[in-house]
Amino acid sequence: MPLAYYTVALDLTIAVRTKKAPKLLASMLGPETQGDNAELTLDLAGGDEAGGPQNEYGTSVISTALGVYKAVPWSCSLSRGDDGHWTLGFKSLAMREYLAMHIVLLPALRLLLTTRDIALISGAAFAEDGATTILAGPTGTGKTSLLLGALERGAQFVGDEYVGLSSDGVVSPIARSVALRLATLALAPEAADRLSGPRRVALRIAELVSTATRARLEPLSHLRPAQLGLQVATEPGNVRRIAWLEAVETNQSPTLEAMSSEEIVRQLALRQAVHQVAYGDITPFMEAVPGCEDGAARWRRTLAGGLADVECVRLTFARNGLAQALYLLSAGTGS
Repeated sequence: MPLAYYTVALDLTIAVRTKKAPKLLASMLGPETQGDNAELTLDLAGGDEAGGPQNEYGTSVISTALGVYKAVPWSCSLSRGDDGHWTLGFKSLAMREYLAMHIVLLPALRLLLTTRDIALISGAAFAEDGATTILAGPTGTGKTSLLLGALERGAQFVGDEYVGLSSDGVVSPIARSVALRLATLALAPEAADRLSGPRRVALRIAELVSTATRARLEPLSHLRPAQLGLQVATEPGNVRRIAWLEAVETNQSPTLEAMSSEEIVRQLALRQAVHQVAYGDITPFMEAVPGCEDGAARWRRTLAGGLADVECVRLTFARNGLAQALYLLSAGTGS
């Protein structure tokens, strides 16, 4: 079966093997690239060869990880060749692309990017006048909403959900799509108007599913920036500021205060740990491979270096006060 190739950051190319053309992963990773020199192959085709001593790529199987995500069982075989090429064979009964992205692909990218002195972090980012702002924080604090609000005011899209920060403070897009819920578009009416009719219907159905399941299931729609008419930054840029978001239930005015880079690193590490617990990802398996043991420590060192000369702030705001939070963030002054 054919492989689709994607260049994620710098010279890091990955290959995805599927029975059908990938949709979610293609949306996340951007357009396909030419070439066959992939450092990582994600095999979703569901073949049985991954369970043997060698897979079809000639690399020895290191181990097989098994798990269950919300009653959906999954398995993943890990292989690595003498040339350092990783092959990850992933299987699940449902949501294969979604689970593969969170359980397999993101942990693998995180490890591979650290070898290039790039820290993969959970966050959204936009650029203004050549300088980049990163928005980070727990799930549901409004990162994408504030991102779209900033883009509506003329900023350029860098990334949503996941970005890379190098040890010298350069931000690179990793996820090239925007993860949407209907409420996410509250600060971006022009982008909302550009949505097609079927996409609007899909967002409303997802909203009903979330309400019916009391937010246990919160489906997301992944759109490429062009589908929302967004301006996209074409070159990696230097990070100017990182804002840690904290949404509170009280109706207080938003505040912007200084925060240490050490605390930002600690909070981002905590978010990574939460991801591992939530999805049961393969990070521990990959870091058990000789030569990869220092992955977590190197990630911290890279992130600390990238934030050394960056303005670090904490933005606290009421959950119903996103517009005020965006205004304060744009003004860039404390209250």
